[in-house]
Amino acid sequence: MQWVRQCKDTFIRRYNDLGYITSQLSKRDRVYDEIGALFLSKINRTARTVDEIVDELHAQFSDVSREVLRADFGEFIQELAEEGFLVTGRSEADLDRKDHGFTYLTDAPKTAALNFLAQDKNPALRDTADFFYSYFRDHPVIFGMHLEITGHCNERCLHCYLPRPEKVAVMPLSMARDLQDQLQAMGTVSVTFSGGEPFTHKQFAEMLIYARNNDFSINILTNGTLIRNEIIPVLKQVNLNMVQVSIYSMDPDIHDRITQHRGSLRKTLAATEKLIASGIPVQISCPVMRINKDSYTGVAQWARQHQVRVLSDFIMMARTDFDTGNLAYRLSIDETGQLIR
Repeated sequence: MQWVRQCKDTFIRRYNDLGYITSQLSKRDRVYDEIGALFLSKINRTARTVDEIVDELHAQFSDVSREVLRADFGEFIQELAEEGFLVTGRSEADLDRKDHGFTYLTDAPKTAALNFLAQDKNPALRDTADFFYSYFRDHPVIFGMHLEITGHCNERCLHCYLPRPEKVAVMPLSMARDLQDQLQAMGTVSVTFSGGEPFTHKQFAEMLIYARNNDFSINILTNGTLIRNEIIPVLKQVNLNMVQVSIYSMDPDIHDRITQHRGSLRKTLAATEKLIASGIPVQISCPVMRINKDSYTGVAQWARQHQVRVLSDFIMMARTDFDTGNLAYRLSIDETGQLIR
């Protein structure tokens, strides 16, 4: 007897007559219409036997023989299994053994990939980005949502685009849950949590668990200094797509000058190493500004040693209250030219 289940890093959505499947592990996706969408709708996070699914399909297509349906569905799931979207096996235990998930113990973990866009070379498969651009133009959907759950932050980064209000706004857990319910109903795939610093929110763990229960691909933007040992099991439980940590320089004087928080580099590096040791996907954000333009490459070297990708750019935004004081730390035109040469 053959069993099938979507992988734990795979997400399936239905948009009207279209079926969509994507993997936060491989960064690949597929879109199907008509029969393919129906086949995809029969697969979820609960293990099912192929015979059970074929029986359901046969009830819907009584004019097609069961043998033909089984052959077509078998070919469909075999292709998706070979590409890492599904797992198939002879038992539920077999599925569990095959559903490996993310690990740093490989030559090329997703955290070390420099370019996800060129990974799929099969020209016979539909370009989902182009297709969805056209489709969503006529059928708008919030594909990904960014939730700033608190304005509070324990750092005071010189370049930050968020102003420092006298009264800090904090998103109630009830609002976070309501928003997530609405997003799930409309087919949203990913949710990103940030602040301020999201780990200052006393109910952040509950928000993450609720996001997992709503079957989102979850990202966190953080400075990492407040990641305690007790939150690590929760971060593992919710199967994060990525934790993005901000590191500006491997020189503590430079990093801490940017964050205006003494000892912040030490804390951030310790937390990042803790996440990596726990098998949690990490990437580093390292914006380049005048203060760290001569030392940011050290962050890239550290990241390569830990199989982690670094996102660096020289773009800096003014604050959301239209204050442009933070732009004093932006690279000049000449400095930018030297950087990109």
